[in-house]
Amino acid sequence: MFRLYTVIVDEDTHFGIINKNTFDTYLREISLNEHFKDQKFLLTSKVFLNVNSFIFKRSYYDLFKKFKIRKNDMLVEEYVDTEYMYFLKSGEYEISIKMNLLQLNDLLKTMGFCYVIDTDLPECK
Repeated sequence: MFRLYTVIVDEDTHFGIINKNTFDTYLREISLNEHFKDQKFLLTSKVFLNVNSFIFKRSYYDLFKKFKIRKNDMLVEEYVDTEYMYFLKSGEYEISIKMNLLQLNDLLKTMGFCYVIDTDLPECK
């Protein structure tokens, strides 16, 4: 690859250099290592536990997009449809739900929890 510029130093200078092919090889290895770590992370999530890892890697992994969000950014807004499923790889998040006690109790029941928030509510069966 030809350079479109010339560099002339104005004083004695020390450089560290690396061969382009060596750099590309190491960069490719780092990228592959990250790629495999991401695949392993997804395959160990409960959603994909029963999926054949070979099929997942060949057919589905490339459909996932990796992104970062900043602190205090809103990922999903309540009562707004979303087209995505999110997998948290690292970091912390907070979920807030605005509902009354009856709604919360119903939500917990649909998730398989038998939880009565208020003693005036009927007992779970």
